[in-house]
Amino acid sequence: CDDAADMYAGAKVRSLGSRNDPEALARGLYAALREFDRLNVTGIYAETFSREGLGEAVMNRLLKAAGHTIVRV
Repeated sequence: CDDAADMYAGAKVRSLGSRNDPEALARGLYAALREFDRLNVTGIYAETFSREGLGEAVMNRLLKAAGHTIVRV
């Protein structure tokens, strides 16, 4: 998210937008996942999102993309 991108200094960061705009986050997530697939990216770390409203769909898509594997750091 835009609000947390600075926390990941030294990493390649793809911000999906602001947590205050869940629709933009969802669009950004789907676009990023398609791009990662096209680039044959083999590992992605993502922050979790609130499961309220559209957040449920976003988290569902992240879990599917991760093969339901969660690594807590």
